[in-house]
Amino acid sequence: MDQFLAEKRPGKPAGSPSRKLSPSPLGNGQADASVEGEAPPVPLELVPEGQPAFDEKTAQQVVEIAVGLLNDAASAIVRAIAKKETGDEALADEAAESVRMDDKIATTVKAGGVACCKKYSVNLAYAPEFMLFGGLVVWAGGVVGPSVKALRAKGAELRAEAEKEKKAA
Repeated sequence: MDQFLAEKRPGKPAGSPSRKLSPSPLGNGQADASVEGEAPPVPLELVPEGQPAFDEKTAQQVVEIAVGLLNDAASAIVRAIAKKETGDEALADEAAESVRMDDKIATTVKAGGVACCKKYSVNLAYAPEFMLFGGLVVWAGGVVGPSVKALRAKGAELRAEAEKEKKAA
């Protein structure tokens, strides 16, 4: 290896640094090695200044909404599948209701969610955006999708009736 390095950089012994290091005083009697011609490194601040305290009320609201959205999304998905597979509205409603979290589970998830937000210092500055986006996604999935599907089916039905009337005339 030394021979390889010596061949690549003739005139320099193997392992010699390519830049010259010089000591600079730290003020505590020790020297810090810095590259000549460069500014010494600036120490990093561990805690950002002006970071807001944890807002537990907002965390509770976000978690409450998130659990509600999860329940609504699961219910809408199961209802749509049950309706498609069976064609029975009552059975679809029953299936949709059966997947919702009961109070004991919802309370546990909410308490754990708030505790995790606090533990991991979740930035709640974006809570309004999260709530808006989450609500729109669940609404779109639970209302818009089935509505479009129903409109397509009704359109196909009306076209079929018009075609029958056309043939009969």
